[in-house]
Amino acid sequence: MVNPTNIPAPRVGFIDPRTGLMAREWYRFLYNQFEQIGGGTGLNHNGLTGLQGGSGTAYYHLSLADYTGNGTGTLVRSTSPVLVTPALGTPSSGVITSCTGSPTLVITNCTGSPTLTAPLLGTPASGVITNCTGAPTLDITSCTGSPSLTAVTATGNIRISGTGSLGYSTGSGGAVTQLTSKTTGVTLDKSNGKITMEATTAILAATAVVFTLTNSFIAVTDAVIANIATGGTANAYTVDVLTVAAGSVGLRVTNISAGVLSEAVVVNFAIIKAVAA
Repeated sequence: MVNPTNIPAPRVGFIDPRTGLMAREWYRFLYNQFEQIGGGTGLNHNGLTGLQGGSGTAYYHLSLADYTGNGTGTLVRSTSPVLVTPALGTPSSGVITSCTGSPTLVITNCTGSPTLTAPLLGTPASGVITNCTGAPTLDITSCTGSPSLTAVTATGNIRISGTGSLGYSTGSGGAVTQLTSKTTGVTLDKSNGKITMEATTAILAATAVVFTLTNSFIAVTDAVIANIATGGTANAYTVDVLTVAAGSVGLRVTNISAGVLSEAVVVNFAIIKAVAA
């Protein structure tokens, strides 16, 4: 049997000068190699996918079916490929620029400080926004739960519909009790709260007493509202806001009844921020 691995001797040229064709010795060697690999049928090169066999004079080439991997479509090259609806999985890093359309982006397990320029966030189901700069426009619709905003600046209207309310929530207010007499000043550094007046000093009929609330939240341009709450005879008192100064406001409580009253009247107050320009 002819040994198919015997390469023709160096003295045997590849081209026969007499005929201009492949030398007989080289033809026999290459033909034996061809037979050893199956005569061109079902070629599989050492188990490596990618070589497609044929029969007769078929050209051996790479086939899509022979490539390992997943997905459908044509092959792409490494430079500037166009991918149609690719499933990128979880990339470890990357730079996304010049994107068009409205892609859906899910970012998990991020490290570092990614920077997004003018992102279109769509309708987030939840999230925490902190350290915002500039003047972002925020449109919150279909919110559930109790979203917390540190500050809201609006150039348009703020409207409340349904059973909603506008005001201060638990934790923003405070309480203070007046000492000595009903003209003794009190101090409470809160945006809203309750003042319980001294109980023993009498207020004569149709007579008023005045005291000062010292409060660092009050600016000279602010509006302070006050009303009588509980702790005394119903509908026997009125309260008026007097001079509003930086850090203080005067309050006047009047006994509008026909009798002398000595009661721990409770006054509620709230500060509404305002400006002069």
